Amino acid sequence: MLGKADEEHFGRYGFVVVTQALSEAELAVLVDDCDQILCTADGDLLNDLGCVVEPVALQPHLDTPDTNGSCHAVGDLLVRTSWESYLSARSERSSVSAEALRLVCTKIAGLASTLIPHDRTSGSLWLLNEQYIVKPPLRPLRHQAATSAESAFAWHHDSSYMASDAQHTPTVSCWIALDDIDESNGGLRMRPYPYSGPCSSDPCLQADGVQGSLQGSLQDAVRTFNNIHMHRYGSVTRTIETAVAADAAAAGIPLSVQRGSIVFMSGFVEHCSTTNRSGFYRRAFMPQLSTLPVFESRQHQRLVGLALPASRLPQIPRQP
Repeated sequence: MLGKADEEHFGRYGFVVVTQALSEAELAVLVDDCDQILCTADGDLLNDLGCVVEPVALQPHLDTPDTNGSCHAVGDLLVRTSWESYLSARSERSSVSAEALRLVCTKIAGLASTLIPHDRTSGSLWLLNEQYIVKPPLRPLRHQAATSAESAFAWHHDSSYMASDAQHTPTVSCWIALDDIDESNGGLRMRPYPYSGPCSSDPCLQADGVQGSLQGSLQDAVRTFNNIHMHRYGSVTRTIETAVAADAAAAGIPLSVQRGSIVFMSGFVEHCSTTNRSGFYRRAFMPQLSTLPVFESRQHQRLVGLALPASRLPQIPRQP
Protein backbone atom coordinates (compact mmCIF):
# COMPACT_ATOMS: atom_id res chain seq x y z
CA MET A 1 0.00 0.00 0.00
CA LEU A 2 1.07 3.56 -0.64
CA GLY A 3 1.16 6.06 2.18
CA LYS A 4 -1.02 9.08 2.82
CA ALA A 5 1.69 11.38 1.46
CA ASP A 6 1.70 9.46 -1.86
CA GLU A 7 -2.07 9.70 -2.10
CA GLU A 8 -1.99 13.44 -1.39
CA HIS A 9 0.79 14.00 -3.95
CA PHE A 10 -1.24 12.16 -6.59
CA GLY A 11 -4.33 14.26 -5.88
CA ARG A 12 -2.37 17.51 -5.70
CA TYR A 13 -0.12 17.07 -8.78
CA GLY A 14 -1.80 14.28 -10.81
CA PHE A 15 1.06 11.79 -10.48
CA VAL A 16 3.36 10.17 -7.96
CA VAL A 17 6.66 8.29 -8.37
CA VAL A 18 7.27 5.15 -6.31
CA THR A 19 11.00 4.45 -6.45
CA GLN A 20 12.17 0.86 -6.99
CA ALA A 21 8.72 -0.57 -6.33
CA LEU A 22 9.56 -3.88 -8.00
CA SER A 23 12.15 -6.45 -7.04
CA GLU A 24 14.81 -7.75 -9.43
CA ALA A 25 12.85 -11.00 -9.79
CA GLU A 26 9.66 -9.11 -10.67
CA LEU A 27 11.58 -6.93 -13.13
CA ALA A 28 13.05 -10.03 -14.77
CA VAL A 29 9.54 -11.34 -15.51
CA LEU A 30 8.49 -8.09 -17.20
CA VAL A 31 11.73 -7.79 -19.17
CA ASP A 32 11.35 -11.38 -20.41
CA ASP A 33 7.69 -10.72 -21.25
CA CYS A 34 8.62 -7.52 -23.10
CA ASP A 35 11.37 -9.18 -25.12
CA GLN A 36 9.17 -12.10 -26.16
CA ILE A 37 6.28 -9.86 -27.20
CA LEU A 38 8.62 -7.52 -29.04
CA CYS A 39 10.07 -10.44 -31.01
CA THR A 40 6.59 -11.39 -32.26
CA ALA A 41 5.53 -7.85 -33.21
CA ASP A 42 4.53 -7.22 -36.82
CA GLY A 43 6.17 -4.26 -38.50
CA ASP A 44 8.93 -1.79 -37.72
CA LEU A 45 8.98 -0.76 -34.07
CA LEU A 46 9.47 2.91 -34.85
CA ASN A 47 7.73 3.55 -38.15
CA ASP A 48 4.84 1.07 -37.99
CA LEU A 49 4.17 0.68 -34.28
CA GLY A 50 5.13 4.12 -32.97
CA CYS A 51 7.17 2.44 -30.19
CA VAL A 52 4.00 0.95 -28.63
CA VAL A 53 3.53 -2.83 -28.51
CA GLU A 54 0.38 -4.32 -26.98
CA PRO A 55 0.43 -7.99 -25.91
CA VAL A 56 -2.98 -8.59 -27.54
CA ALA A 57 -4.28 -6.54 -30.47
CA LEU A 58 -7.98 -5.76 -30.03
CA GLN A 59 -10.28 -5.67 -33.05
CA PRO A 60 -11.91 -2.39 -34.16
CA HIS A 61 -15.50 -1.74 -33.12
CA LEU A 62 -18.24 -2.86 -35.48
CA ASP A 63 -19.75 -0.05 -37.56
CA THR A 64 -23.26 -1.04 -36.48
CA PRO A 65 -24.41 -3.04 -33.44
CA ASP A 66 -25.13 -6.73 -33.92
CA THR A 67 -28.44 -8.41 -33.07
CA ASN A 68 -27.45 -8.47 -29.40
CA GLY A 69 -26.84 -4.71 -29.40
CA SER A 70 -23.06 -5.12 -29.13
CA CYS A 71 -20.47 -3.21 -31.18
CA HIS A 72 -17.88 -5.97 -30.69
CA ALA A 73 -17.26 -9.10 -32.70
CA VAL A 74 -17.93 -12.19 -30.56
CA GLY A 75 -14.29 -13.27 -30.35
CA ASP A 76 -13.13 -9.75 -29.60
CA LEU A 77 -15.69 -9.31 -26.81
CA LEU A 78 -14.50 -12.55 -25.20
CA VAL A 79 -10.87 -11.41 -25.30
CA ARG A 80 -11.84 -8.08 -23.73
CA THR A 81 -13.98 -9.55 -20.92
CA SER A 82 -12.79 -13.12 -20.24
CA TRP A 83 -9.53 -13.80 -18.43
CA GLU A 84 -9.33 -17.25 -19.99
CA SER A 85 -9.66 -15.87 -23.54
CA TYR A 86 -7.29 -12.97 -22.93
CA LEU A 87 -4.66 -15.12 -21.27
CA SER A 88 -4.89 -17.69 -24.06
CA ALA A 89 -4.34 -15.00 -26.72
CA ARG A 90 -1.56 -13.35 -24.74
CA SER A 91 0.25 -16.62 -24.08
CA GLU A 92 0.67 -17.14 -27.82
CA ARG A 93 3.21 -14.30 -27.70
CA SER A 94 4.80 -14.76 -24.28
CA SER A 95 5.42 -17.85 -22.16
CA VAL A 96 5.49 -15.72 -19.00
CA SER A 97 2.11 -14.05 -19.58
CA ALA A 98 0.60 -15.61 -16.47
CA GLU A 99 3.45 -14.36 -14.27
CA ALA A 100 3.31 -10.86 -15.77
CA LEU A 101 -0.46 -10.60 -15.30
CA ARG A 102 -0.21 -11.95 -11.76
CA LEU A 103 2.17 -9.10 -10.97
CA VAL A 104 -0.17 -6.54 -12.55
CA CYS A 105 -3.26 -7.84 -10.78
CA THR A 106 -1.72 -8.23 -7.32
CA LYS A 107 1.17 -5.92 -6.51
CA ILE A 108 0.62 -3.16 -9.07
CA ALA A 109 -3.17 -3.09 -8.69
CA GLY A 110 -2.73 -3.17 -4.92
CA LEU A 111 -0.59 -0.04 -5.05
CA ALA A 112 -2.92 1.70 -7.50
CA SER A 113 -5.99 0.97 -5.38
CA THR A 114 -4.76 3.61 -2.94
CA LEU A 115 -4.99 6.26 -5.66
CA ILE A 116 -8.32 5.73 -7.45
CA PRO A 117 -11.73 4.60 -6.18
CA HIS A 118 -12.59 0.92 -6.32
CA ASP A 119 -15.35 -1.40 -5.19
CA ARG A 120 -14.30 -2.36 -1.68
CA THR A 121 -16.77 -5.26 -1.69
CA SER A 122 -14.90 -7.04 -4.47
CA GLY A 123 -11.63 -5.26 -3.71
CA SER A 124 -10.97 -5.02 -7.43
CA LEU A 125 -9.75 -2.56 -9.99
CA TRP A 126 -10.20 -3.42 -13.67
CA LEU A 127 -7.47 -3.93 -16.25
CA LEU A 128 -8.21 -1.44 -19.04
CA ASN A 129 -5.08 -1.77 -21.17
CA GLU A 130 -1.47 -2.87 -21.12
CA GLN A 131 1.36 -1.91 -23.43
CA TYR A 132 5.11 -1.93 -23.69
CA ILE A 133 6.61 1.38 -24.79
CA VAL A 134 9.97 0.57 -26.35
CA LYS A 135 12.15 3.24 -27.95
CA PRO A 136 14.88 1.94 -30.27
CA PRO A 137 18.49 3.19 -30.13
CA LEU A 138 19.51 6.32 -32.00
CA ARG A 139 19.97 5.59 -35.69
CA PRO A 140 23.04 6.57 -37.75
CA LEU A 141 23.52 10.28 -38.38
CA ARG A 142 21.63 10.37 -41.67
CA HIS A 143 18.51 9.06 -39.91
CA GLN A 144 18.69 11.13 -36.71
CA ALA A 145 16.09 13.73 -37.72
CA ALA A 146 13.45 11.06 -38.36
CA THR A 147 14.36 9.18 -35.19
CA SER A 148 14.06 12.33 -33.08
CA ALA A 149 10.66 13.23 -34.46
CA GLU A 150 9.15 9.74 -34.28
CA SER A 151 10.38 8.32 -30.97
CA ALA A 152 9.46 11.41 -28.95
CA PHE A 153 5.88 11.48 -27.64
CA ALA A 154 4.03 14.82 -27.81
CA TRP A 155 2.23 16.36 -24.84
CA HIS A 156 -0.97 14.49 -24.02
CA HIS A 157 -3.07 13.15 -21.18
CA ASP A 158 -4.22 9.55 -21.33
CA SER A 159 -7.95 10.29 -20.98
CA SER A 160 -7.78 12.39 -24.14
CA TYR A 161 -7.92 9.14 -26.14
CA MET A 162 -11.39 8.41 -24.74
CA ALA A 163 -14.82 9.90 -25.44
CA SER A 164 -15.90 12.59 -22.98
CA ASP A 165 -18.43 10.37 -21.17
CA ALA A 166 -15.81 7.64 -20.75
CA GLN A 167 -13.52 10.10 -18.99
CA HIS A 168 -15.82 10.12 -15.97
CA THR A 169 -14.62 6.63 -15.03
CA PRO A 170 -11.42 7.11 -12.96
CA THR A 171 -8.28 5.57 -14.44
CA VAL A 172 -4.62 5.37 -13.50
CA SER A 173 -1.67 4.64 -15.79
CA CYS A 174 1.13 2.66 -14.11
CA TRP A 175 4.28 3.53 -16.08
CA ILE A 176 7.03 1.10 -15.04
CA ALA A 177 10.67 1.70 -15.97
CA LEU A 178 12.35 -1.53 -17.10
CA ASP A 179 15.62 0.39 -17.63
CA ASP A 180 17.06 3.47 -15.97
CA ILE A 181 15.30 6.25 -17.88
CA ASP A 182 16.04 9.97 -18.06
CA GLU A 183 16.11 12.80 -20.60
CA SER A 184 18.92 11.14 -22.58
CA ASN A 185 17.02 7.97 -23.49
CA GLY A 186 13.34 8.87 -23.72
CA GLY A 187 12.48 10.17 -20.28
CA LEU A 188 9.11 11.47 -19.11
CA ARG A 189 8.29 15.14 -18.66
CA MET A 190 5.32 16.01 -16.45
CA ARG A 191 3.08 19.07 -16.24
CA PRO A 192 1.82 18.85 -12.64
CA TYR A 193 -1.60 20.26 -11.83
CA PRO A 194 -1.27 23.88 -10.65
CA TYR A 195 -2.72 24.50 -7.22
CA SER A 196 -6.12 26.08 -7.74
CA GLY A 197 -7.52 25.94 -4.24
CA PRO A 198 -9.85 23.38 -2.66
CA CYS A 199 -12.13 21.55 -5.08
CA SER A 200 -15.75 22.17 -4.25
CA SER A 201 -18.56 19.98 -5.54
CA ASP A 202 -19.28 20.73 -9.18
CA PRO A 203 -22.44 19.13 -10.62
CA CYS A 204 -20.77 18.96 -14.06
CA LEU A 205 -17.88 16.87 -12.74
CA GLN A 206 -19.60 14.01 -11.01
CA ALA A 207 -20.31 10.39 -11.93
CA ASP A 208 -22.54 11.04 -14.96
CA GLY A 209 -20.42 8.95 -17.32
CA VAL A 210 -20.84 5.81 -15.21
CA GLN A 211 -24.49 6.16 -14.25
CA GLY A 212 -26.33 3.02 -13.28
CA SER A 213 -23.13 1.33 -12.10
CA LEU A 214 -22.42 3.12 -8.84
CA GLN A 215 -24.03 3.06 -5.46
CA GLY A 216 -23.34 4.60 -2.08
CA SER A 217 -19.75 5.12 -1.03
CA LEU A 218 -18.27 4.18 -4.44
CA GLN A 219 -20.42 6.81 -6.14
CA ASP A 220 -19.25 9.37 -3.60
CA ALA A 221 -15.62 8.36 -4.11
CA VAL A 222 -15.88 8.67 -7.92
CA ARG A 223 -17.56 12.07 -7.57
CA THR A 224 -14.77 13.27 -5.28
CA PHE A 225 -12.06 11.94 -7.59
CA ASN A 226 -13.62 13.64 -10.62
CA ASN A 227 -14.06 16.91 -8.75
CA ILE A 228 -10.36 16.92 -7.89
CA HIS A 229 -8.78 15.74 -11.13
CA MET A 230 -11.11 17.26 -13.73
CA HIS A 231 -11.11 20.57 -11.85
CA ARG A 232 -7.33 20.69 -11.68
CA TYR A 233 -6.92 19.54 -15.28
CA GLY A 234 -9.13 22.47 -16.32
CA SER A 235 -6.74 24.74 -14.46
CA VAL A 236 -3.80 23.16 -16.32
CA THR A 237 -5.50 23.83 -19.65
CA ARG A 238 -6.03 27.49 -18.85
CA THR A 239 -2.42 27.81 -17.68
CA ILE A 240 -1.05 26.27 -20.87
CA GLU A 241 -3.21 28.45 -23.09
CA THR A 242 -1.80 31.62 -21.51
CA ALA A 243 1.78 30.50 -20.96
CA VAL A 244 4.66 31.90 -22.98
CA ALA A 245 7.00 29.43 -24.65
CA ALA A 246 9.75 30.00 -22.09
CA ASP A 247 7.45 29.40 -19.15
CA ALA A 248 8.80 26.58 -16.97
CA ALA A 249 5.27 25.28 -16.39
CA ALA A 250 4.83 24.80 -20.14
CA ALA A 251 8.20 23.05 -20.46
CA GLY A 252 7.27 20.54 -17.77
CA ILE A 253 9.36 18.74 -15.17
CA PRO A 254 11.83 16.06 -16.37
CA LEU A 255 11.84 12.81 -14.41
CA SER A 256 14.84 10.56 -13.89
CA VAL A 257 13.42 7.16 -13.04
CA GLN A 258 15.34 4.13 -11.81
CA ARG A 259 14.50 0.69 -13.22
CA GLY A 260 11.80 -0.97 -11.18
CA SER A 261 10.21 2.35 -10.25
CA ILE A 262 6.57 3.18 -11.08
CA VAL A 263 5.12 6.52 -12.14
CA PHE A 264 1.40 6.48 -11.36
CA MET A 265 -0.44 9.03 -13.52
CA SER A 266 -4.02 10.24 -13.47
CA GLY A 267 -5.79 10.17 -16.81
CA PHE A 268 -5.79 13.98 -16.74
CA VAL A 269 -2.15 14.85 -16.00
CA GLU A 270 -0.26 16.02 -19.07
CA HIS A 271 3.04 14.37 -19.95
CA CYS A 272 5.37 13.76 -22.89
CA SER A 273 8.63 11.91 -23.45
CA THR A 274 11.87 12.73 -25.22
CA THR A 275 13.57 10.83 -27.99
CA ASN A 276 15.97 8.01 -27.16
CA ARG A 277 19.39 9.42 -27.97
CA SER A 278 21.28 6.48 -26.45
CA GLY A 279 22.70 3.43 -28.19
CA PHE A 280 20.39 1.03 -26.34
CA TYR A 281 16.71 0.12 -26.35
CA ARG A 282 14.65 1.97 -23.74
CA ARG A 283 11.81 -0.12 -22.28
CA ALA A 284 8.79 0.74 -20.13
CA PHE A 285 5.65 -1.23 -19.30
CA MET A 286 2.35 0.58 -18.75
CA PRO A 287 -0.75 -1.25 -17.56
CA GLN A 288 -3.78 1.00 -17.11
CA LEU A 289 -6.37 0.30 -14.44
CA SER A 290 -9.87 1.68 -13.94
CA THR A 291 -12.53 1.84 -11.25
CA LEU A 292 -15.03 0.00 -13.46
CA PRO A 293 -15.20 -1.14 -17.09
CA VAL A 294 -14.91 1.92 -19.33
CA PHE A 295 -17.56 2.34 -22.04
CA GLU A 296 -17.66 4.78 -24.93
CA SER A 297 -21.34 3.92 -25.25
CA ARG A 298 -23.34 1.97 -22.68
CA GLN A 299 -26.28 1.69 -25.05
CA HIS A 300 -24.24 -0.46 -27.44
CA GLN A 301 -21.81 -1.85 -24.84
CA ARG A 302 -18.89 -0.25 -26.71
CA LEU A 303 -15.89 -0.89 -24.47
CA VAL A 304 -12.90 1.45 -24.68
CA GLY A 305 -10.41 -1.33 -23.99
CA LEU A 306 -10.27 -4.39 -21.76
CA ALA A 307 -12.73 -5.07 -18.96
CA LEU A 308 -10.93 -7.65 -16.80
CA PRO A 309 -11.36 -7.57 -13.00
CA ALA A 310 -7.93 -7.75 -11.37
CA SER A 311 -9.19 -9.72 -8.38
CA ARG A 312 -10.55 -12.51 -10.60
CA LEU A 313 -7.40 -13.49 -12.46
CA PRO A 314 -7.50 -17.31 -12.56
CA GLN A 315 -5.13 -19.13 -10.22
CA ILE A 316 -2.50 -20.38 -12.63
CA PRO A 317 0.30 -22.61 -11.30
CA ARG A 318 3.70 -20.90 -11.29
CA GLN A 319 6.23 -22.24 -13.76
CA PRO A 320 9.04 -24.24 -12.14
